[in-house]
Amino acid sequence: MNPYQACFALIENACASGLELLLEDPVQAITPHADGLRVTTVKRQLDTRFVVNAAGLFADEVAAMAGAGTFRLRARKGEEYLLDKRLNGFVTRLIFPCPTPASKGILVIPTYDGTLMVGPTAHWSDKGDLATTPAGSDEVFSSVRRLVPGLSELDCIAEFAGLRAVTEDEDFIIGASSVKGFINVAGIQSPGLTAAPAIAELVRDILQDEGLELIPNESFNPYIKAPIRFATLSTEEQVALAARDPHYAHIACRCELVTEGEILAAIERGARTLDGLKFRTRAGMGRCQGGFCTWRCLGLLSRELNLPIPALTKRGNGSWLACERLNHD
Repeated sequence: MNPYQACFALIENACASGLELLLEDPVQAITPHADGLRVTTVKRQLDTRFVVNAAGLFADEVAAMAGAGTFRLRARKGEEYLLDKRLNGFVTRLIFPCPTPASKGILVIPTYDGTLMVGPTAHWSDKGDLATTPAGSDEVFSSVRRLVPGLSELDCIAEFAGLRAVTEDEDFIIGASSVKGFINVAGIQSPGLTAAPAIAELVRDILQDEGLELIPNESFNPYIKAPIRFATLSTEEQVALAARDPHYAHIACRCELVTEGEILAAIERGARTLDGLKFRTRAGMGRCQGGFCTWRCLGLLSRELNLPIPALTKRGNGSWLACERLNHD
C-alpha cells in the first residue's frame, strides 16, 4: 500500500463527514478545568472534553502541557535512500535481514510506485536532526550490497531521514492519563502503520470508557472517489480523457507523466504546498527530483490559491522556496 495516499484518503473522508481540519496552528498550551480542557493555539482557543495526543515525536511535550508528562520520547534517526526507477523489477520482494538489538536491520524495499528504497539506519539523534550523512550512506549501501550486490549509490535520486518516537521501554503508550479527558497515543514507531486500524479501535473504546457518547452517523459514506492517475491509463483512455478535459493534455511532470489536470485536482482536494502536490500526484518524485516541474507546480498553486509564489512553501511554514525580487537601483 501507499502510506501517505492512505493518510490523505482518511483525512479527505473524515472532512467529508464533518471533521474540521486545522493546519499551521501549533498548540501553545493545554489547560485542564472543571468542564474539560482548553487548548490554546497560535490562532485560537478550543474548549473540549477530550484531547487525543497523537503528536508523534513531540507527544511527551504536549502531554507535559496538560500536566500529564509522565513519559519521555527520544529520537532515533533513520536515513533512507531512493533509487532510480530504471531498477523497477530488479528486486520484487521486500528483503528483510535478521534484526539486531538496535534495529530491525537495513532493508531493500520495492515501493508501491515501482522504485526501490534502501535503509534505514538507526541511531539516537536530536529531535530536529533530519540530515543525511556520508556515514549513513556508507552504512546503508555496504549493508544492502551484501543482500543485492548490484545496488549502487550511483542510482540514488533522493535521500532523506526520519525520526522515530521511541519510549524508554520501546513500547507504545496508549491510554487515558491522570488528567481527565486527556488520552495519550504516543511512541508509535514501527509497525505503527500496520497497527493503526487496531489502535484506532482501541482509542475509540478508551474514549467511550472515559464518557464520550458514541452516536452512529447514519449518513456516513466510507468511500471517496479515487484520484485519476494518468500514467496508469491505457493510451485509449488517455486520449479520451484529454479530449474531455484539455488540462489532461498538458504534462506538468515529465519524469512521472503527471498532467496539469492531476495537479489541479490535487489542489482541489486540499494540496497547499509543493510537497502536498508531490505526495498526491508524484510530480517531482522522478529522476530529476522536480528540476523541470517545480516551477509549473508553483505556478498552478499560485494561480489556484490566489497567492504570490513567495508565499508558497515546500512543506508548510518556514520552508519557503522563493523570495520577492530585490530592487538594486
